[in-house]
Amino acid sequence: MKKPIIFLLLLLVVAQLRAQVVFKFAYQPKTAYTINKDVKMNMTADNPAASAPGAAPTMNMVMSTNTTSVITTGEVQSDLIPIKFTMKANQVSVNVNGQAMPTGDMPAEPMRLYGKYTIAGKLTVDSVAGEKLDDNLKALMVKTIEAVQNGVTFPDRALSPGDTFTQEVPLALPFPGLSGGNEVHIKVTYKLLNIVNNIAVFDYTQVAESSPDAQGHSVPMAITGKGDGSFEFDITNHFFTSMTSNLTMTFVNTMGGVNMKGTVTTQSVDKVVIAKN
Repeated sequence: MKKPIIFLLLLLVVAQLRAQVVFKFAYQPKTAYTINKDVKMNMTADNPAASAPGAAPTMNMVMSTNTTSVITTGEVQSDLIPIKFTMKANQVSVNVNGQAMPTGDMPAEPMRLYGKYTIAGKLTVDSVAGEKLDDNLKALMVKTIEAVQNGVTFPDRALSPGDTFTQEVPLALPFPGLSGGNEVHIKVTYKLLNIVNNIAVFDYTQVAESSPDAQGHSVPMAITGKGDGSFEFDITNHFFTSMTSNLTMTFVNTMGGVNMKGTVTTQSVDKVVIAKN
């Protein structure tokens, strides 16, 4: 009777050891990553023009976007992997207090970025091209691809189901009238739930906070918030295959001696298809 019990215990130990994984994000050579991203933002705030005749006391803005990004890598050349990043806006809609707002014409051609990715995991951008691509859009593209690369920083140690790790990430919020990018720091705590067929499933919590004094903006704004999310990570391809995020933040903005309060809720869903070239 003892031998079967010992054998089962050994199997459990081996299974636990196999579940320990050192995770690493890395682009693979000669691979295409197609990322479809849906984002919905809902903002409700005090209306600065509420004193005007017929004006609503609050302002509600709903913005939805859908974009497709394709990251394509080439063969390794002197420890460098050539990388091409294209991003196309498929749909953008803005609605304010129930009224659709113009969003302008979307570029007919995808915006493109070219660079190199080192074996050590560093990304350098060589050039940016695209139809009507101004400096702001160029900067946005660079930040977007850096966010994909640096979205999750895994610890150097091995992880088993139930393990957690924490990181802090900056978030730039495009509120009008604020200088300095209005950066908010978000503390994210990840938890590895399970590993099935080489796919690791994580969930996470988010806590956002900013200090008007620390920001140093010309228009003080205090922001707090919290949220959650989840993602799946392909261990073989060193890349995530899906990611969801839900984040709700409240803000108090002092402008001209008048306090304006509001809430911003952001939901995003990423789906990734990985294919070898």
